[in-house]
Amino acid sequence: INYRRAWQSNETYAEAMVGYGNVLAIRKQTDSALIMFDKALTINPDYREAAYAKAATYYNLERYNESIGIVVPLLDAHED
Repeated sequence: INYRRAWQSNETYAEAMVGYGNVLAIRKQTDSALIMFDKALTINPDYREAAYAKAATYYNLERYNESIGIVVPLLDAHED
């Protein structure tokens, strides 16, 4: 799947944004990846995959507090 092309053809396609963000994160383009995750979350604030991808990127950058700040609320909501 070409996530960038899919996102560019439909700028409200949150799943493509997360896919493209993951590709960017793998390529160590983490600033751009975080932007894509934020765009996806702007479109769909409840999109857990986007939140987890953002948290994983922060974790890989050793920005643990930011990662935890995303994951803990998700886990708390999951318990309900």
